[in-house]
Amino acid sequence: MRRWVCLFVLALALYSCQEQGVELEAEHPLRRLPIALKVSLDHEGRALLEPYSYRLYQKPLYHGERLGYMGVVVVHGVNDNYLAYDLACPFCWPTEEGVVPLLNSDKGVVVAECMECHTVYDLALGLAHPVAGPGSFPLLEYRVYRRGSQLWIE
Repeated sequence: MRRWVCLFVLALALYSCQEQGVELEAEHPLRRLPIALKVSLDHEGRALLEPYSYRLYQKPLYHGERLGYMGVVVVHGVNDNYLAYDLACPFCWPTEEGVVPLLNSDKGVVVAECMECHTVYDLALGLAHPVAGPGSFPLLEYRVYRRGSQLWIE
């Protein structure tokens, strides 16, 4: 009986939040696509060894690679973490233009800006949340695993 009362109170609270215009966390507008990318830090990804660096992957290098909607940006972020994001802007998709990464050398931060809506996304902190512009959803993030000198993005 007590369990049913708790469930009823929770359902009532969620319903009343929606009625009052309180926005609950919405589903991301882009669904997650399968991705498969391997980056060698000894070869084509050597530039990623430098902190706050990035590299774009918009065309497959090897047979079987999949690169999401518009390609992937791989970033060497804070605390020696590697991060990967889709280049498709969640606010403007589908468009012909994706986000363009930029390095702000004064602050040592990597951001990406959508050339259509001018939303700016912070890439180096590992969140890819918009910091300026009309967008409200982060870029799609992909998992990055490091094994020796190889980065595996999926």
